[in-house]
Amino acid sequence: MGIYLTYEPRAGRVDAERNCISNIREGGLSYAEAANKLHYLMCESRRLKLSGVQLKEQEQTRALRSNRDGRE
Repeated sequence: MGIYLTYEPRAGRVDAERNCISNIREGGLSYAEAANKLHYLMCESRRLKLSGVQLKEQEQTRALRSNRDGRE
């Protein structure tokens, strides 16, 4: 199963403006992990007023900072 998230969806949006959470299944991403990721993406998308590649880059930067600071 997969979930797509787009900030302010409308006709003409391109794939780079969407976030996808995929491989939600037994043996893949659990429902709980997918729900946590979706919650994070929804909150950040609303706060930053964007989605897609730009939001993914924000998420990766946050993860790198957390790892650098010794947090996960």
